[in-house]
Amino acid sequence: NVGTAGQFAETGPQFASLLVRLREDRRRRDTDVLAQLQSDPEASRIPGARVVYGTAQVAGPVRPVEVLVRGDDLSALTRAADQIAQRLEQIPGLRDVQVSVRIGRPEFQVRADRDRAAPLGLTTAQVAALLRNAVEGNTDVRFRAGEEEVPLRVRMVRNGRPLQPADLPDVLVATVGGRPVFLRDVAQVEPASGPTQIDRWNRERVITISANLEPGAFAGNANQLAARAIADIRPPGVSVEFGGQARQIVEAGGTFLFALALGVVLVYILLAALFESTFTPLSIMLALPLAWVGGVLGLLATGKSLSLVSAIGFILLTGLVMKNSILLVDYTNTLRARGLDRTAAVLQAGPTRLRPVLMTTLSVVLGSLPVALEFGKGSELRSPLAWAVIGGLTWSTLLTLVVIPVTYTLLDDLRSWVRGRQAVGRGVAASPRIEGVGR
Repeated sequence: NVGTAGQFAETGPQFASLLVRLREDRRRRDTDVLAQLQSDPEASRIPGARVVYGTAQVAGPVRPVEVLVRGDDLSALTRAADQIAQRLEQIPGLRDVQVSVRIGRPEFQVRADRDRAAPLGLTTAQVAALLRNAVEGNTDVRFRAGEEEVPLRVRMVRNGRPLQPADLPDVLVATVGGRPVFLRDVAQVEPASGPTQIDRWNRERVITISANLEPGAFAGNANQLAARAIADIRPPGVSVEFGGQARQIVEAGGTFLFALALGVVLVYILLAALFESTFTPLSIMLALPLAWVGGVLGLLATGKSLSLVSAIGFILLTGLVMKNSILLVDYTNTLRARGLDRTAAVLQAGPTRLRPVLMTTLSVVLGSLPVALEFGKGSELRSPLAWAVIGGLTWSTLLTLVVIPVTYTLLDDLRSWVRGRQAVGRGVAASPRIEGVGR
């Protein structure tokens, strides 16, 4: 695509972009191919060319590290953006640092003199509109040929050719009292340099400084290093904040924590209703922190990052990991209802329920392996979710057979102690009762 390129949709004949579609039968990930391209020095040998590589984003061109500089003074924003870009280039793990606005594009600036234009009945907007029609042209007129309409561009010419920069002061902008009024009579035309584009965010001018990651670097760590590197860059009238993936994580973090907390509360309410107890669900739900630790270990072992996709895996673990604890606790209560004492019931429930615990865990782990091993299109995006589930289930299963029985006995002792204190307070003897089994 010649004429536009880059994250900021830069347009002009000096820009171009190339989209490469990878083969479906490849054995390497897209990040591996990207790393090989970035390490190839061939592109750097092109005189005057700046080549930037990146992977296609599903949710749009969001780069891992983005710093937004906002304010009203464009020159102050440009100076702050240049300082931040220099700091980001020195951070290990970052590459392809880009600034959305580049000062230096040649242009002609027309500065209207309101004191001279007002007596002639001209406003700045009228002068600008007339100048635009003269230089760029007007497409209000259309030529109709059958069912087709072709816009016609009408613009001013001089000596049979389009206007040149030297012709701008002689552009006719109005006629007052039969006397022609030229642009030089109401404005000054000066050659200057200006920005390639001007972006706005919340009605403020904004410049975006963005960067890609080196192979093996994580967005979270890179954003923390970037925040420490630019902490002292706070010019007057300029606000600095992070965007990109950092902003997405912050915005989605509250929603993720709410979904996770709501899942825990709903699971506790359901277990409390099924077991008719307030203590028994606590011993079952102890598998949750074990699973979350296992999910983090799974991501660390496979080199995956903690992202929004892997966060969904932690929410899935809320409903998956407690099935093993339910099997153990429910069968323990069943044995106690048949007359066994607590210790014997706990010791017998573990070996008896070992087989169904392993079967349910293996079924989920083996079902998640194709996604974890990145088979199929777009599997690189879903792989962290699968590894979080596999790590959480495996780690919680190994510890559930030990931790849950111990927790069950401790909570049962606590329950008996609480009932004994209540019975002493009422002056009656406490009668034995097994929570979750029935009266």
